Order: sequence, then structure tokens, then C-alpha cells
Amino acid sequence: MCIRDRATTPDEDRLVLSFEVDEDELEGPEAPSEDLDDLRDLVVLDTETGELLDEQIVEAGPRPRSRNNPTVSPEGSVLDLFAAEVRYVTDDARLVSFGPWSVEARSLTDGSVLWTHNDTFRTGNAEVSPANAYFGQTSSSGSTVVFGFFWATDVPNAMYTYRIAGVDAGTGETLWEHDWPIGKVTDYPDPTFTVGEDSVALRLYPEEQGHLLDLETGEELASDLWPETGGLLDLTSDGYVALDGEGAHLFDRDGERLHTVDHD
Repeated sequence: MCIRDRATTPDEDRLVLSFEVDEDELEGPEAPSEDLDDLRDLVVLDTETGELLDEQIVEAGPRPRSRNNPTVSPEGSVLDLFAAEVRYVTDDARLVSFGPWSVEARSLTDGSVLWTHNDTFRTGNAEVSPANAYFGQTSSSGSTVVFGFFWATDVPNAMYTYRIAGVDAGTGETLWEHDWPIGKVTDYPDPTFTVGEDSVALRLYPEEQGHLLDLETGEELASDLWPETGGLLDLTSDGYVALDGEGAHLFDRDGERLHTVDHD
């Protein structure tokens, strides 16, 4: 048995570990159904005392897309953004996806379903199938979960739209969302986002647009975050840091450069 995933709840009270499970060793009510090809043994620990709070046998989420996952940001920035198969957690739940149409929040105490979210993954197009609709990323900060999703708006020509949405971590209700056309996804890297304490930095292709959004409201705070060479380095409480060939630059939320540290 080996660790597959690990996460700490945003309030830092619980550590969640999941392990690979040998299905041949499971018996009785824990035996897997025939349609599950991967299982994990999940344990929840108190971060202060190490006390075992719960353990569950859980089914695995869908396989990530092989292309661009994990998504790596441009050279000069160290941000590996994992695909949705990795289990993300809120203060009291783990997030589970079953195909590109919904996400469930499962209790870290007893595994029960606390809420189900479908809103972000609607397409309004009957021709869209799991073959041309994809989770992008999932991340959480404080009381907000951020989902990425993209789907074919023009199936014959493989033209896609990308959606990013902020969701209440306690209820699963949509707080805000934005859609952008991103063209033919096979020609470019997948869109990526980075979640900070109170903001989200989104990068879209092929124009390499950068958008800084307020985490709570989704309001666009700044654009054109990425320099022509290099990339986003970090998010701060009142702006962001970008890196290019000249050095590291601190910007405020209006996109105004406040300070530069040269490479030398």
C-alpha cells in the first residue's frame, strides 16, 4: 500500500491521506462493484494530535486527460497545477468528480454526500458528450472552491469555450462564473489558474491572456498579467509577482508595477 494523494483542510485542522488499495484483499460489504476499477483507502487525522478521525474505502475519480496534465506554467514560474483526479478538500469534505458533469462534496466524518454541484458543468448543447467536455482544475481557498471546465461549443470544428467558477465550499452554490472562447484546444496548452488567499490568476491560450479575479466575487481586478517572456510567480494579498528576463516585478491589483528586483 502506498500514498496516492494527501491534502490539509483550509482551516489546517485535518490531514487527509489516501492510499492505493488491492481490491483482491477486500471482502464482504467493502468488496468493490464490477464497474469500479480503482479504489483508495482514505484516512483523516487530527493535525494537532495525530488522532485518527475517520477512515473510508472510496472510489477513484475519473482519469485525467493525458495531454497537459499536470499542467506546468511557463518557464520562470514553478506552479504545477494538478488535474481533477487529485482529491481536493474543504474544511469538512473531500471533492469527488464522476465524469465531467458534476462534483460531490463527501463528508470527512462519515463519507455522506453534503452537496452536489452541477451548475458549472452545463453546456446548453445536446451534442456535447464526455468525449468533448473536460474538467480543467479544482482548487480551494478559505470558503471558496474554484472549478475549471471546458467544452466544445462547435463540435465538428473542435472549437471550445472555457469556464471558471467560484463555488461556496459549504453549500456548493455558485458564487460567480466567467466564460471565454479558447478556440481549438488541441493546438494549445490547457487554460490554467492559480488560487491565492483572496484572488485567482487565470491564464488562457492562444492569446496568452492573463486575468486576475477576486476570489469572493469573481470581479476582474487586472489583465495582461504575464510578460512576453517568463510568467506569473506568486499572488499576494494586494497584487501579484511576475517574472521575466529582467527580473521579478511586484504589481498592485490595478496592474501598476510597484517594484522590480533585477536578476543581478
